[in-house]
Amino acid sequence: MERFLITCEPTNESHVYKGKDFRISVLSDRLFRIELGKADAFEDRPTQTVLCRSFATPDVDFSLKGANLTVTTNSVVLKFNTQIKTVKIKDRKTNAYLSTKGNLGGTRRTLDMRLGAVDLGKGLMAKGGVSMFDDGKSLVLEGGMVVPRKKVKDYYIFAHNHDYLGCLKDFYNLTGKVPVIPKFALSNWWSRYFPYSEESYLALMDEFISRKIPITVATIDMDWHLVKEVPKEYKGSNIFLGRGWTGYTWNKKLFPDPQRFLKALKDRGFWTTLNIHPADGIRAFEDPYPEMARAMGIDPATKKTVEFDLTDKKFLLAYFDVLHRPFEKD
Repeated sequence: MERFLITCEPTNESHVYKGKDFRISVLSDRLFRIELGKADAFEDRPTQTVLCRSFATPDVDFSLKGANLTVTTNSVVLKFNTQIKTVKIKDRKTNAYLSTKGNLGGTRRTLDMRLGAVDLGKGLMAKGGVSMFDDGKSLVLEGGMVVPRKKVKDYYIFAHNHDYLGCLKDFYNLTGKVPVIPKFALSNWWSRYFPYSEESYLALMDEFISRKIPITVATIDMDWHLVKEVPKEYKGSNIFLGRGWTGYTWNKKLFPDPQRFLKALKDRGFWTTLNIHPADGIRAFEDPYPEMARAMGIDPATKKTVEFDLTDKKFLLAYFDVLHRPFEKD
């Protein structure tokens, strides 16, 4: 589907070494990809994480002696045992072996309902000079759609020693460089999970303005849509918020005139975003349901839920055109 198509150039064959049950690709002087499994499972299509595998042309030499494959670039020497699948990496400048010790940590999806210290998991950078990213669980992108992949071990090895900026640049090249975002998005966003009304929210924004607190983005949390008012016969996937977790219908008790509310925010110089959680699909009580159901070939009279399924091409188009575009227009 051209509209959502993402292409990915495969790594140049001169930078790839294939074995019976492994493939090693050299993506830069210090970035390597190692795939382990059956050869027909090796993947050149983009994944949910990796969008580019041909962004550099490093000098590389492959040398196989017995079961030991040596991969040499201008920066490091990678030694791979083709039988037991072990890896050793030596930095050519310091002539010292690198390790995965002293990983500097990664990121966490959310801090909701957490107290005290949290585990950040493994990150891209390590004091020992090597980190590893496992992309084996990512789905594949094909023809603008998300599709399953064959089972395989798919590792990216970052051997940047203490060149942390270089490591980050290689990661951006691999996963897609971050688009330049508008300047207003770099300022403060206001977000609080609280059932504001039009009146109370605008009063708060006016308070920020009067105190000269710089807010540029007004984030309206999930109470903009129906939460407690969802009919009891509808179930929800969220164990805490239940049936009101997903919603596409303005709560008119709190926001009797949504367009007036949005215009009032814009007149004050704020940009607005609405919080959504789409897991429960589009259910029959929702305002956009009849149009969404018809777009999916469902008779609205059946009140059958339009399930959230981004692997369905028809749903993917309707998800944006029927559900999101009207809100964006408002």
